[in-house]
Amino acid sequence: MTSLSRSLVLAGSGLALVLFLVLHLGGVSLALLDPLRFEAFATWLHGRLWLPLAEVLLALALLAHPLLALGRWLQNRTRVGASAA
Repeated sequence: MTSLSRSLVLAGSGLALVLFLVLHLGGVSLALLDPLRFEAFATWLHGRLWLPLAEVLLALALLAHPLLALGRWLQNRTRVGASAA
């Protein structure tokens, strides 16, 4: 994997996680504001065929993002150590 592709996956996975949080909080806020509407939304959402795929992709993003960030941090740490020597 090239440095550019790693950067793109890191950025894309971070963006996906932030978008998920915003959408999830928006959906869950319905539970407080309008419980019946929330139940209707949850029923509709769980009936979508794309939901399992979205869950798998979100899980991959949740794994990829911290691992790629850790790899970048270690790489940068090694570079700084090499240039200081």
